[in-house]
Amino acid sequence: MGILAWNQMAKVTLYIDDQAWKRFREQAIARHGTLRKLNDEVEDLIRSEDMETVVASGANKAGIPWERVFTPSAIKKARPILRGTTAETMLREMRDQRHAGRLPRH
Repeated sequence: MGILAWNQMAKVTLYIDDQAWKRFREQAIARHGTLRKLNDEVEDLIRSEDMETVVASGANKAGIPWERVFTPSAIKKARPILRGTTAETMLREMRDQRHAGRLPRH
């Protein structure tokens, strides 16, 4: 006899707009002819938004080792340090000058 293995599952309660939920249910019925696959539909949507899984899958398909793909924190660390005045600072100075009457409005 084989051993039945269950994935760990989480039971969740969600508050969703009634009309959006009705449309989602109707689409699930249209695809599967039943609501028995509703859990699978929700799980597929969640998995499609799991960016780490999507990037890992794409990297594997492209033959890129997953370790080479940067995490968001690694990307932030690797960003270059900007030199000089930021655009925000320049805009603030221009607005201050305009309010002081030194720059025309148009």
